Amino acid sequence: MDLRAEQIINQPYASVQKALLAAPGKWLPNLAGDADKRLITELAIQIGRAQVARAVEVEVAPPTIYPDRSEIFISWKAAGMPSLFPDLRGRFELVAVDAGRSRLSFEASYEPPGGLAGQLGDQALMHRVAEASVREFVLRTAEALGRRAKPFKQG
Repeated sequence: MDLRAEQIINQPYASVQKALLAAPGKWLPNLAGDADKRLITELAIQIGRAQVARAVEVEVAPPTIYPDRSEIFISWKAAGMPSLFPDLRGRFELVAVDAGRSRLSFEASYEPPGGLAGQLGDQALMHRVAEASVREFVLRTAEALGRRAKPFKQG
């Protein structure tokens, strides 16, 4: 299953790129190490007044810088009971929109666990949950990058 989300950051590309090149703990929301030295963050969605969250173990590849964009590959799996949740592999892409704005995009894919029953559950409900959690994750990541980019802004 494929997922895509994007968010505009009201900061110049060069400033956001500099923030993105920092250690992932500086720009990935709520990233922390655990006792096993894994990088853990939280995926969450709001359902009515309740927030549903799941801790995930994150792996972040070194960034790839191109003349017109920057990419970082990322993957995650559930930190607890990983056999019940899909592993996800994706790519952040940062590009300039104009002189003062950047766009952070995230494209990812996952395979629902549980064979045919898992695929049916994914089609019925879980894909929408995955989309919502990825949208929220990208929004929080873009906000963190925007805050981090402000000190680099010139002028």
